[in-house]
Amino acid sequence: MATSDGALEHILDLLGPVEPEAKRMFGGLGIFHRGLMFALMDDDTLYMKVDDLTLADYEAEGSGPFTVVMRGKETTMGYREIPANVLEDHDRLIDWANKAIDVALRADAAKPASKRKIK
Repeated sequence: MATSDGALEHILDLLGPVEPEAKRMFGGLGIFHRGLMFALMDDDTLYMKVDDLTLADYEAEGSGPFTVVMRGKETTMGYREIPANVLEDHDRLIDWANKAIDVALRADAAKPASKRKIK
């Protein structure tokens, strides 16, 4: 469940144009843009936040969901693994990262005003 420092450094370097910040949490890493989590890493694997507008892109690439076992039950979260061909294409990776940031912004905007990160 851990992410190596080398893998984290590599991903942060690749995502540099979107100004990512990483924070260790629950044995993995949250990756944030201006306070909003748009990606996570677990076991050296990068996952990005998805919603109904972006999920089809991940499904078309055969990308699996991020799952976690909570209270003995496997739970799927709103993050999908970045496909290898996207990870290897810097321009596509940044495009997908920007889309994941947009997902995070939409999710934040849907919250009550008192709970939003972006005011």
